[in-house]
Amino acid sequence: MGKYLSTLVKYLKDSYVGVRDCPRFLDKLALASTRIGRVITYLVNVIGSRCFNRTLINPNAILFRDIMMKTQDGIFFCRRRTGDFSMCFASHEPLHRGFLDLTSGVFVDVGANIGKWTVSIAKKIGDRGRVIAIEAEPSNFAALCRNINANDLKNVIPIWAACSNVDGPLTLNYYPWSRHSSTIDPKHLLYGVSPNARSLDQVRTVQVQGRALDSLLNELGIKDIHLLKIDVEGAEMAVLEGAERTLAGGASLKRVIIETWSADPILFLAERDFKLSRIQGQDYVAERINHLS
Repeated sequence: MGKYLSTLVKYLKDSYVGVRDCPRFLDKLALASTRIGRVITYLVNVIGSRCFNRTLINPNAILFRDIMMKTQDGIFFCRRRTGDFSMCFASHEPLHRGFLDLTSGVFVDVGANIGKWTVSIAKKIGDRGRVIAIEAEPSNFAALCRNINANDLKNVIPIWAACSNVDGPLTLNYYPWSRHSSTIDPKHLLYGVSPNARSLDQVRTVQVQGRALDSLLNELGIKDIHLLKIDVEGAEMAVLEGAERTLAGGASLKRVIIETWSADPILFLAERDFKLSRIQGQDYVAERINHLS
């Protein structure tokens, strides 16, 4: 019970700070009602877990209107009927913060989503570097661009594309209720994406441009990058295969943060002189060995 209580207290603290810092009253009201609903859902599911060994209510809370949130990382536009707001809180990926600490240089955010880490790092590096933010899903990309503009960031280059091992058109797959988990690998949608995922029958598709990271960076005139994040929902190997030159380009790239759903990307990076450590769940940090020594 202590674990559940600790989680609840942390959630309530995050909720208070999030609601307090919303710039507009109606945004405060929308976020507060959503977070209160999530608390009720959480408590019901605790009972369900302990008494019936099952989840009684879908835990995914959504907003009933678009809002603007202000957090320690920046200002974020969060869309109604999505979970955008949940990833803007400091409690989302808290262990990643210590590894995403670039203060100068080039950060490449592959799978930038709505831009939490893009915005956070762009604000830190200022005119001492650039951020390349790559997102494939069209509505996520629109929110990403809106958040870049909301924070008045001039050092970010947003790219609407799906990173892969080829340049050319690709099919992006997603569930209507889980656009954050869009992927070029449809089989990935059957595991780990959503409690509603049961089959591929409800999958939607959209055609997007595929880009190999090596050719994209060459096109942008970027020879060296310093930090790379990859969060592409099962397409990690395709991204890595398209970034061979980038990964082998020299000592400037000291760290890769990657979410991976198989051992193949781990082995791929290890063979290229990166030492990997687990951050949490499917998330790993890969440090270049000569940098560590």
